[in-house]
Order: sequence, then C-alpha cells, then structure tokens
Amino acid sequence: MRQNDIQVYNQKQQELYAAKTGISVDIQNIGKNTQTIVFKKKMSLEEIHKDVWLKTEVMELEDGNFTNIYDLFWNQKNPNLSCFIHSTKRPYYLFDYIKSNPSILAVINGSFFFLIDVVDKIPKDYPYHFCIRDGKVVGLPSSNEPIIYVKDQKLNVKEPKSIGTIKIANQTITWIGSKSNIDKKNINEVILYNSGSSKLIKQYDPKTGVRMGTLDHTCIHTPSNPTVVDLVVNTNKKGSLIISKINFSGNTHFFDGLFILQIDNKKNKYKVGDKVTPLTLDGLNLTTITSGVTIGKSVTDPYFFVPERINSRDARSVIAEDVAGNIHFFVFDGSKYIPKFKGISAKDIGPYFSQSRFKWGYFLDGGSSSRIILKEGKSYKFLANEFAFKKITNETFLWDWKRHRKLASSIALRVKR
Repeated sequence: MRQNDIQVYNQKQQELYAAKTGISVDIQNIGKNTQTIVFKKKMSLEEIHKDVWLKTEVMELEDGNFTNIYDLFWNQKNPNLSCFIHSTKRPYYLFDYIKSNPSILAVINGSFFFLIDVVDKIPKDYPYHFCIRDGKVVGLPSSNEPIIYVKDQKLNVKEPKSIGTIKIANQTITWIGSKSNIDKKNINEVILYNSGSSKLIKQYDPKTGVRMGTLDHTCIHTPSNPTVVDLVVNTNKKGSLIISKINFSGNTHFFDGLFILQIDNKKNKYKVGDKVTPLTLDGLNLTTITSGVTIGKSVTDPYFFVPERINSRDARSVIAEDVAGNIHFFVFDGSKYIPKFKGISAKDIGPYFSQSRFKWGYFLDGGSSSRIILKEGKSYKFLANEFAFKKITNETFLWDWKRHRKLASSIALRVKR
C-alpha cells in the first residue's frame, strides 16, 4: 500500500473512532500518547442466541491499568450448537473465514503458529505441532504441549506427552517427539521431528523497528548419522499420509515434511509410497477426533510466574470451561501503545480462573491476534484489539484492525440453521 493510500485509510478509521467515542486519535504518533485514549466498556450480559451469552466487563488493576473483558459462552448441551476447530496450510484472516461460512455465529483466534517473518523456506503446514483437519491427522507434536480437540461434537483439552503409536504399511511402532522430556534411551523405536523442532532467533529489523523471527540454521535438520534413516511424511493427492521420501543418514530439513520419522536403518522395512496412519497420542485415540490443534499453556502454568514473565502484559485470548460445563471464549483487551491499557499478565487473571469457577482455561495466541468476531445478522462485531496497528516503518502505522494479522487456526461456534 502506498503512503498516500495509508494516510487516506487511517483518516477514515480515525473519523469512525471519533464518531463512536468522541476521542481523537493521532495514528502516526500513537506510540507517543501520554494518556488513555480507550474508554472502559459498560458491564453487560445478553443472550445473543438461544443458550449463547455475551458478557462484557472491566477489570481494574492495582497500578491504574485496566482491561476490557469480552466473554462469549454457551451451553454445550444444546444440540444446535457445536464447536469446530479450523486450520489451514497457509495463514488466513479471521474476518475472511467467518464471512465465508454462514453457519458460524462467533469465532476466536486459535493457537500460536510457527511464524517466520524473514522467509527462506516455509513449513509444509503452518499449524506445526498437533493438527487434525477434517478427521485427518496432518501434524503430530514434537514436544509436550496442551492440545484442544473435538470429539463427538464436544470440545476437549489434554496435556499429553509427545509419545504415541503410528502404523506404517502393516506395522505399528512407537514414536516420541524430538523435544519431548521423556527419556529417549528407553524408547527403541522412532524419533519424530517437525517444524516445531527448530529454533527462532528474535531480533529487531533496523529499517522498521519490528521484531523479526529468523531461523537458527544450526538447528534446522535432523541429526546426521550413518546408522539412521529418515522417513519423510507428506500427503498424497488424495490427502492420505504417505512416505514421500527416504533420506539415508538423516540430515533432513524440518520443513521438508509434515513430520519426519528417524529410525535405525537396520529396522527400516519401509519404502516410498507406504501409507502412514497415526493411531494414538499419549493413549488418546486419534482416529475418533474430527479436528484439533496445539494450544498455549494453562492459565495456571508455573511458566508464567517466573520473574521474567510474571509482570508481562498484553492482550490475551483464553479458551475455558466453567464448572457448569459451559465453554467460554475470552479476550482480555489491551495494547502496548495505549497508556493504562497495556493488557494483562497471567498473574493479573489468576484469581479470575479459580477452581471454584472453572474446570480449565488455556491461552490461545495472544497480543495483536487476540479477538472475537461475532456475527449479528448481516453485520459483524469485532470484540477487542481495535488498536492493533501494522507497523510499516518506524514512522508509519496502518490502522487495519479488521485484518491485522493472519492466523493458521481458529475456534468457531457453529449454529445449525
């Protein structure tokens, strides 16, 4: 987009925001604000559809910060309501997805995905860990990460270890993730590698000031060893998993397959074209799951309570189930550009998700990805992250909050029409 087009677009957004709130926003100097330009939402609770409610409230923090909370929740016992986890090989805009599917009432951004800002090679499939799409497994986890999945039209969560069984041709074997903390010395089968096995180097681009992720090329291939064989797994034209390539002595790029199975060459009885069928993940039967992806950690995970993270604030998305069995889409709003509206930390919301209220709660992709889109007749309501800006250069921002960032997965509430 040209500079003049950016200015015209931003001016329109500023006028719309001013008409709605009475607040004037200087987009090009957004980072220089010294006072809050966001208004606190009024507390409300309304049933927007049969057994579906939208609650809006404000959480005041001790240091003067606040967050607007959007909570969309529904009764799983209603047979006309169902949850669906959507993922694609390539990232997409959340707004485009809900517009394309008339059965969706609301959608929330999904899990963190493997984002490479400076691309030299891209993964075969961006939902880089556990991923089941339309009843077919396209990704297995290389590390121990929480997952969310749909089985029998119900939403479930699990914190599995990265270990399971897989059938290749006519033989069933055990696999273990390359970054699993399970002792691999006792596993005499295969090691699974995928794009999640790699590492990122985070650095700031001097031209734009944007934090970029580049691949650490010292950790982008399977181990090289003359005693091993790499079975590269991809889908064929019919969408079935097969061995697409066999690399002797390892050294396979993590992105060359949906995942790679490294096996002792003395045990290799397989050939290119053999069918691959994932069976289990830490005892979970994968053949009965219709959709699923890896998600973030629990809201109570000790990971967030170490000194370097305990006070880290940002906009946050959470998927949760309360003690009554209702499923909740949560967004805790915030923006690093807005004083007194910096978002929340896991410490801030810990008491909110007490065991007396919720069975579980897990983070989804946070920051500028966090938002709920709600369909209202022929129009759409965007809940949270209205101040998600694209930083074009150090001096230029684009206020495109409807299509701010592409995602690789999302979780939708569907209604039978």
